[in-house]
Amino acid sequence: NAEYMGGYMAVSLMSLSGRLLQSQRLLPVGPQRLSPVLRCIQQGVRHAMTAKAEQPYYSNPNFPRDPDNQVLHLGLKEGDVARRILTVGDPARAQRIALLLDAGRPVSVKQSKRGDFTTYTGTYKNVDVSIVSIGMGKAMMDFLVREARAISVPPILIVRYGTCGSIDTSIPPGTVVISDECVSVDSNVAAFADAGDQAAKNRYNISAPISGDLPLLQSMRQTLSASLDAKGVLCGLNATADSFYSSQGRIDPNFADHNEELIDVLTQTTKPQARTMEMETFQLYHLARCSKQSVRAAAAVIVLANRVTGEVLSSTDLARVEAAGGRGILDAMTSVSL
Repeated sequence: NAEYMGGYMAVSLMSLSGRLLQSQRLLPVGPQRLSPVLRCIQQGVRHAMTAKAEQPYYSNPNFPRDPDNQVLHLGLKEGDVARRILTVGDPARAQRIALLLDAGRPVSVKQSKRGDFTTYTGTYKNVDVSIVSIGMGKAMMDFLVREARAISVPPILIVRYGTCGSIDTSIPPGTVVISDECVSVDSNVAAFADAGDQAAKNRYNISAPISGDLPLLQSMRQTLSASLDAKGVLCGLNATADSFYSSQGRIDPNFADHNEELIDVLTQTTKPQARTMEMETFQLYHLARCSKQSVRAAAAVIVLANRVTGEVLSSTDLARVEAAGGRGILDAMTSVSL
């Protein structure tokens, strides 16, 4: 490509320049005879080394692509990602689940230039799948869904397999909860500017629930129950927050978050009662709903901690549930038609 050729030319020209300089010292020739040649070579080297810097950082400010025609954040282009995508937050979880891909078949691994996204693409039971780690938060999910859709032939299928906190005392750590519906919990920043009592009641907005893809959710219930203990698989309403701290009701004495009653309000106002909280699923479901039927979405989350009882899952048990649940989700993804 152009970047490679530019670098190759620069190295070649510098090498030639060095040899000519050495020749100039050894041969009985006046410096004035070679200096124009050397000046020309030096100009060529400078041009080759700065050619990339002179390129626009990306094209099309509305939907950017880099000079290699890759979407800006995922670092992928057409053909780099499968139409069935399992997404996780943790890069180590992505790597662990990627070990479940068909042995003896090629697996491509692509790291975004920014380092935020890693994509494994191979086959599972001879069906093309990708496993993508995205980090945390709605913005990262937004990058994944929009950019994967832009470089794929629709429809595409995206399943999130993440971690969460449970706000239901009856759900212990290690349980996998399928998010059949999801609400969004967001800071109402305008209300924080008002110290009145009414504002204190409206500092967090809770949206109406939206649903995932029903056939896909039903398939996940079957396959996860088979790959895990059926008693450890539940369905329920998830709440996606715009913060790990304030909008999830975590109390931080260093900030006036006014969230002491948020968990109670959430569990009392949602119907059915919210059971889990995390930071990505609502954005996935929302974009699927807005995608003109080109994206199918579902999610399941591992209860890492019970926010009410204080119980926390061990690292060993987390790795076990990640692998077993990952297999169950891959089974569901590859069993439904697009």
